[in-house]
Amino acid sequence: MCVPLKHRTQGGQRRVTAPSLLVALLLVTSTATGGQLAIFIRSGSEAGGLNVRSPDCPGDVFDFRTCEGVVVGSKDFGLFQVKLPATFGDGQKSWRRDANVWSYSWPYAQGVTVHIAVEPDGDSLKLKYTLENVGTNTLDAVQLHTCIPTTEAPGFFPSPAVSNAQTNWSELYERLHVWSEDRRFTFAETELAATEPHLSLMQTGYTPVKWGWWVNSPERFDPPLIALTSRDGKKTIALAFERAIWASSNTGDDRACFHLFPWFGRIEPGQSVTVRGRLYVSRGGPQEAIKRFRKDFPELVGNAPLRIQLPSAPPRPDIGHLGLGETNAPDGRTLWADNRSLYRNGKPWIPVMGEFHYSRCPSNEWRDALLKMKAGGIGVVATYVFWIHHEEVRGQYDWSGQRSLREFLQLCHDLGLYAFVRMGPWCHGEARNGGLPDWLQRPDKKSLQQIAAAGGGQGSMGALQLVSPNKLRTADPDFLKLTEPFYRQIATQMQ
Repeated sequence: MCVPLKHRTQGGQRRVTAPSLLVALLLVTSTATGGQLAIFIRSGSEAGGLNVRSPDCPGDVFDFRTCEGVVVGSKDFGLFQVKLPATFGDGQKSWRRDANVWSYSWPYAQGVTVHIAVEPDGDSLKLKYTLENVGTNTLDAVQLHTCIPTTEAPGFFPSPAVSNAQTNWSELYERLHVWSEDRRFTFAETELAATEPHLSLMQTGYTPVKWGWWVNSPERFDPPLIALTSRDGKKTIALAFERAIWASSNTGDDRACFHLFPWFGRIEPGQSVTVRGRLYVSRGGPQEAIKRFRKDFPELVGNAPLRIQLPSAPPRPDIGHLGLGETNAPDGRTLWADNRSLYRNGKPWIPVMGEFHYSRCPSNEWRDALLKMKAGGIGVVATYVFWIHHEEVRGQYDWSGQRSLREFLQLCHDLGLYAFVRMGPWCHGEARNGGLPDWLQRPDKKSLQQIAAAGGGQGSMGALQLVSPNKLRTADPDFLKLTEPFYRQIATQMQ
């Protein structure tokens, strides 16, 4: 928000009264190639105003309002309170000058003290804003309202226009620039520019600010920089901060101003937060402003977030092509998959699986081992059922003690872990014979008799009398008949 300047017009011509307002002058020399800025205390300002002049913009006076107010969330601490005298003082509610640095402090009754320092540096001003929370309450979403009207800068002041019987100065939008990543756009290109004289934009990633009369257009900017080019396009005034999430412009009256709000975020009691910035008045167009910004704020350029543009409408997932069969458990739980994800109870699921072989560990140590796995982020425990551990002698099964598959699965359930039973019959895991029993490698007389009684041919019996990978790890019918009783035992253990 801004208040009208106290100016008069005579004979339809605007009369710039800035010279009568300049009561203190600092001329700064520099080796920079651009014009050296001169700053002056602005008499009668209610916002810590400075008049800024550049030899590159003769006849233009920029009213730099250093602090129109402090905004916290959707409320402010009162506008237009910073009324500084026209002479230098000690810096407490007055400007203070130390060499080339001008500074002042202004306390607000709500418990915030604003400290502002300005240092001319060639064709720019170095800015340092520090907000100190001297109160007892935490302040959140804190910003400061700066403002640069163009009323006394005819080289930048827009031509008035009439729309719906209302005069506006929206031509300013056509020369007011911000950037989204590397793309520059003007306020005039935004969705609401044609109808909104109090237009604002948010930085990417932040929730829209709702304060004052500003209306946020949906477009977003990235670098905290706003730049206005002159009417002839040969000069630019720009404002930049280390952190700023809100930019705006008022073209509803002849202030024709623009703003960038330095962002302080959260300030705890007793804490201070500092944001540095720059005000540029330079030759050239907006490309010169972004070039200077990248030079003066290299840490912001280097830390710019990497963005990936995703398709707005991804293709629908393929469902049912895996032939999973029944995916519903009797108690209503579901487990299924498409070409993108596993789904547990209807929600995408990324399982993390770890391996634990129950028959290789004493059963009294299972719980401790499983809890360690769970603490490490594992949600599914895979375990081999080594045939050789359970049927060392053909037809004699052992599911007791550390060989109890049922007790191990029950413990996994009790600890909130899924179990994935790897039943072989051939197993990795460095078990002898790949987990196949010794008697299967060299069958005894009883085994041979049973194979013969089942109708197995002489070739089958000969193959089983030796270690034969061509038969033991295939779908050979004789081999599968020997695995069937073992699988029935596993099924019983899992019931």
